[in-house]
Amino acid sequence: MDALNSGKFDGFNLSLLKFAWLSQSFGGVLFGFAIPMFAAFVANSIGGKLAFPAGFIGGLMSTQPTQILNFDPASLQWVTTAPVPSTFIGALIISIVAGYLVKWMNQKIQLPDFLLAFKTTFLLPILSAIFVMLAMYYVITPFGGWINGGIRTLLTAAGEKGTLMYAMGISAATAIDLGGPINKAAGFVAFSFTTDHVFTRHRAFYRDCDPADWSGAGNDSRSSFNR
Repeated sequence: MDALNSGKFDGFNLSLLKFAWLSQSFGGVLFGFAIPMFAAFVANSIGGKLAFPAGFIGGLMSTQPTQILNFDPASLQWVTTAPVPSTFIGALIISIVAGYLVKWMNQKIQLPDFLLAFKTTFLLPILSAIFVMLAMYYVITPFGGWINGGIRTLLTAAGEKGTLMYAMGISAATAIDLGGPINKAAGFVAFSFTTDHVFTRHRAFYRDCDPADWSGAGNDSRSSFNR
């Protein structure tokens, strides 16, 4: 926006800036669905397509948690406070729990054939959504938020040394199974701290998170990137 309002660009350059702003805004919205979609597919892999909505709802609540209702004795009024999001940790926990819950309910709840459509399109989604709401509000969001808050405080207080240790941990998690579930989990955690502005998005940080650089195999790619 600063570049757009500077008045230094016009014509084709101004059009490029407008397109860049559109891409940034659109990409930010899409990236906000990364964790909910991840949770939805994890739940789907466990409980089938019936668990997909519950996983998505849980993932969405892990990034956009429900506000907590508290009574303020000073003002004698009810007030709401925003809890710390549980982000990837909460999404992973609720997706696994929701997947197995829906799988169990689908096996245990037996209805006549003429009510099967009601069971799959209304009953199971509603029951699983209520469970996800209660579990996220009372258990997972406080627990995951406490972990995220502690990690964020620790890494921020440690400064550059904390960044280095964090990068080493992410690099090790990435190197365990390149392209596997641990790799993807490490990527989500890294990006969540970056988008929360705990760490800046600069090339040195991502270079530290590249396991190839620790083994020396990434020297060529690093040199090309620096150029």
